[in-house]
Amino acid sequence: MRIKIKKKVEDAVIHKVPRQVYNVVRSFVESSPKPDYHWNTGIRVGSVVRFVKEGKWVLEIANVEIPTERGVGAVVAHLNGFVKIIAAPTMERKAKLLMEVEGVDERFDINDTLELRKHYVVADTLFAYPISLHDVLMKMLEYVEFEFAQQEQ
Repeated sequence: MRIKIKKKVEDAVIHKVPRQVYNVVRSFVESSPKPDYHWNTGIRVGSVVRFVKEGKWVLEIANVEIPTERGVGAVVAHLNGFVKIIAAPTMERKAKLLMEVEGVDERFDINDTLELRKHYVVADTLFAYPISLHDVLMKMLEYVEFEFAQQEQ
């Protein structure tokens, strides 16, 4: 028997990251979404909201307006500082959101689903399996929604 794939196929890109980064990402992705668990209730401190699973991970979200002028981007959410969502200004005076992962040498547009589904993180640790960046983003989106205000013409 021979199997022939009839659609376009791309290879996954596996990024080896430090164990600490992988362990945080894995715990976050595998954490239950049930509302009864304490890590599903955020605590607001000023303009920052933190969701905490003690000893495992902290998801910190900056609850602020992000300027869209050219210049330095702002971290709007991060997971223990290892996975960051950055609002990066563009030439069109709009912002786009990029994902950055410690140990990975590139940034990913969070609206590019194919790229996020193609890239995985893994570590040299017992029982590790590759985790897609898309899965990480989908888990983050259980906690936060990113909206951009309409630009005035």
